[in-house]
Amino acid sequence: MQSTSMTERLDEAIDQALADERILGTVVLVSRDGEPIYRRAADWADREGGSAMGKN
Repeated sequence: MQSTSMTERLDEAIDQALADERILGTVVLVSRDGEPIYRRAADWADREGGSAMGKN
């Protein structure tokens, strides 16, 4: 069995949720000991308006 990194697992879960249209967009921040270790903004904040999700 090949192990996958936390980043790969998070990316896969986010990508699958977007593909399944369970979510339209997301911003995810994971921190360890107060320091960000994963940050991602994906897809749309406003799909109809064409606004992409931002990391802020």
